[in-house]
Amino acid sequence: MSITGTFAANAACYGSPEPLSAWLFVVGASTGFLLAAIGSSGLTARTDRHADVDAIHLFALAPSLVVPASVALGSTVSFEPLRLLVSGASATVLYILLVAVVVEIGRYLRELRQ
Repeated sequence: MSITGTFAANAACYGSPEPLSAWLFVVGASTGFLLAAIGSSGLTARTDRHADVDAIHLFALAPSLVVPASVALGSTVSFEPLRLLVSGASATVLYILLVAVVVEIGRYLRELRQ
């Protein structure tokens, strides 16, 4: 919902994008995911960390945080194709950061119970 919501919010704010702009959003989102995975060692790290059940409900907050932030970051670029590229990349990176935060909150809650 975070990625789709970012695309929909951009379309609502700036009108329906041209096909090239829409594809650049997809490229931006994919590139953002790849960079976040590489930057976090997500492709090579082995871990037994899992989100705690107490923290899973925080994932419901993701779209309400990611969408406005991604649209705001994209709005700093006036050229439409690049605006959607920035919005797509930032939506993915922000979502992955939010996932990491939820996992850490879950770990913290688990430690508090022990």
